[in-house]
Amino acid sequence: MVNAGSDSMEGLGPWRLRRPPATEDLLQIRWMADGPAPRLVFRGELDLDGVGVAGLALSEAAAAAGRRPLTLDLRQLEFCDSSGLHLLLMTTRRARTDGRRLAIVPGEAVVRLMRLTGTESEFEIAEG
Repeated sequence: MVNAGSDSMEGLGPWRLRRPPATEDLLQIRWMADGPAPRLVFRGELDLDGVGVAGLALSEAAAAAGRRPLTLDLRQLEFCDSSGLHLLLMTTRRARTDGRRLAIVPGEAVVRLMRLTGTESEFEIAEG
């Protein structure tokens, strides 16, 4: 089940993925527009089950950010599989093609996967 609320800045998100009968979200994505660049903060698990809602969040955030840089804060992800990495790679490549700046702040789960797959150089890495 995907839940979208209106309690975030500029009317975006939060996006959540919850599998019944779970009582906690498997993936939470929050839009943060404070500071010089808007960012999406990911928490939980970015896997095959979550790439749909994450893709929706990324598309909406890119549209809302316009030409401003967008940062993906992935430090609170506990798990990321190859489908999550694929989504991040495609989003990064699309941003480059569109002339937009996209940076990620990777957490341990994402760093481990980037190293295993040799994809570190594909991303602009930002400080947390």
